[in-house]
Amino acid sequence: MKKQQGTFSIELTFVLIGMTALLFFIFDLGLQVIQKSQLHRTSYSLVSILKERKAFYSPNSRVTNWDINQSQAQQILDMAKRLQGNSAQLRVNIGFKSGEKTEVKFYAGDLSIPCQSVPIGNNMTEGGKHDLNVYRVTVCKKVPAFYEKAMTADTAKTSRVISSTSIFVGR
Repeated sequence: MKKQQGTFSIELTFVLIGMTALLFFIFDLGLQVIQKSQLHRTSYSLVSILKERKAFYSPNSRVTNWDINQSQAQQILDMAKRLQGNSAQLRVNIGFKSGEKTEVKFYAGDLSIPCQSVPIGNNMTEGGKHDLNVYRVTVCKKVPAFYEKAMTADTAKTSRVISSTSIFVGR
């Protein structure tokens, strides 16, 4: 019995280290889920604003401005930053397609963030009597990679990119 005096302490140490790593992973994963849901709300809000921009960008109520330009993309980015916190590292990809015309794309924000957007297909824009207008907003955000930096050998990795895409059919 005297030879096994420190066994419990050693086993407890291993169990606590394992539980700490598991809790750290769960914390990091929970933080990502929260930030992903915030990105979903942001991209949905921005595509709604883009779709209803007649109220915001038309000189008068009878003239409809359907064109998207780079200054509007920058305004969308500014709104995204306010929704995500002004210090957030964001990139916004905006797409607009009407009928069989080619998709118009605009980018704003930190272009070093890798942000992929799925192209709007013709099957989404072809309607019955009239072609449909389809709007897409993808918001990409750089978030800290706590778990990778602390638990893996990759100490150079300080962040990861999460993204959310919302698509709306306009009038």
